Amino acid sequence: MIKHEADLSRVRPIVYILLFTLALVLLGGLAMWPLYLYWLPRPPAPVFEPLPVPPGQVRLQRNPLADLAGYQEREQQRLHSVGWVDREAGVVHMPIERAMDLLLERGLPDAEAPQ
Repeated sequence: MIKHEADLSRVRPIVYILLFTLALVLLGGLAMWPLYLYWLPRPPAPVFEPLPVPPGQVRLQRNPLADLAGYQEREQQRLHSVGWVDREAGVVHMPIERAMDLLLERGLPDAEAPQ
């Protein structure tokens, strides 16, 4: 008669190891819960309350589109108007079309000869 090896596997130690591992995982998660609550992201500040800005820091624009429209309007007004840049030096700003007309009427100024 042929004899086979005896079954040496035991289920009970494997089940104990699995239960011990499960208990370790659950206890570890329970121990980490206070840290999770501590590091949980806080909700952002409400929009209507101004955020404190440290001195010397740049403030962001509240309405960039309105600021851009105002800037473009000021630039267009300056491009199409006449005014002093430096009164003492006799420097003015004027529309480019008017400057070209004056250049055609008066011609280019004489350049000084280099020394």
